[in-house]
Amino acid sequence: REEFIRNIADNLTSGMIYQLVRGSDGTRRFTYLSGAVERFYGISPEQGMADSGKIYARIHPDDRERVAREEEEALSKMSVFRSNVRMLNPDGSVRFSCFVSNPHSLPDGSTCWDGIEFDVTEQVRMQERILHSEKMEAVGQLAGGIAHDFNNQLVGIMGCAEMLLDRLDDENLRKDTESILRSAKRASDLTRNLLAFSRKGNFLTVPVNVHKAVE
Repeated sequence: REEFIRNIADNLTSGMIYQLVRGSDGTRRFTYLSGAVERFYGISPEQGMADSGKIYARIHPDDRERVAREEEEALSKMSVFRSNVRMLNPDGSVRFSCFVSNPHSLPDGSTCWDGIEFDVTEQVRMQERILHSEKMEAVGQLAGGIAHDFNNQLVGIMGCAEMLLDRLDDENLRKDTESILRSAKRASDLTRNLLAFSRKGNFLTVPVNVHKAVE
């Protein structure tokens, strides 16, 4: 039965089972590490149990203070420790891990934590992509609304400029009016690009045979 359980623990595709004893003086030592520690940390279970620092040193520097605080809080309440942590891989890259462990007191006053570490890198990255997509959708809607309102104003400007141009005989005034019209048309082109962005697509202005399009 022990071999059966060990085989399950060692072959978890995205998880590592561990048992950690924390002494009353704050020292930590692993009393069990499943074989997945080699995949997670590049060390053998024996190495991890001989020196817990080989694992704790892999916590991202920016997360260490928070993790220590969460551990102390769980210890004070003897509640489940649950934390999402950035960990450093042997090659220096970053992965995201979720730690879940349950504490119980030992007769000598130390605390034993039975836990599991899950690699949740793909889930975190997927969530980041979803959040980015939602942000881009919101930006697109905002850009579309602004472009639509701005384009309505430009239509009025261009219409007035065209009518004014037809009534002017003074060459200098005609040039000024043409300059206004050109600037308004360029701005109108910009609003079309913003509207295309808001609709999540690009468009190309080309001559179209309406008859063939209808067919």
